[in-house]
Amino acid sequence: MKVKYVLNDDKCYLGKVPNDSNLKILKKELKDDVMYEIIELNYNNYDNIIKILKESSNVIGIDIIYKNENMVIIRSSLKVCSIISIMKKHSYNNYDSENNETIEDGHNVWKISLENMEDIKMLGESLKKETKNNVSIKIDRGNNIKSESFFILKEAFDLGYFDVPKKINLIELSKVLNITPTKLNITIRNLLNHFLEESFYQN
Repeated sequence: MKVKYVLNDDKCYLGKVPNDSNLKILKKELKDDVMYEIIELNYNNYDNIIKILKESSNVIGIDIIYKNENMVIIRSSLKVCSIISIMKKHSYNNYDSENNETIEDGHNVWKISLENMEDIKMLGESLKKETKNNVSIKIDRGNNIKSESFFILKEAFDLGYFDVPKKINLIELSKVLNITPTKLNITIRNLLNHFLEESFYQN
């Protein structure tokens, strides 16, 4: 599953960069606990962003690679912040130092692929602890639910299986749908679990 962790945190330096800065990260490389980045800046925001970067305790050095009246390209080197360390620890071999961080609406957004909900929750809890709960989690699973399963759930809903009190019980519903009660129960439970996860982790 593709997961986005949206952080409201200024410990990593990109979180301090204004949202309207037209900053574009062209390349990232992680070596020996130092992150090297090639960054393209709008010339009009150049002085302001350089000031912000120099004030960050994470930034070790800044070199100007190219400069004209429209843009400036710099190479920054910075110490790996705690967020990167947490991402590496919890994501195993899925950590991608080339495409892990972006800025969206003034927030640091870290994108990663994880296999199961347990890993997603563990990483989320570690990030929340580090940022004092300023984290939201968004999951993109794609459309991995079969249309047959949606039909079963809709029929169960329409026939009153979820009403209180129930208008139809599991045995009766299984006869209507021509599915064994065991399979029907598992299908409904899996779908409900899917929708609950969507509710908790898509907002």
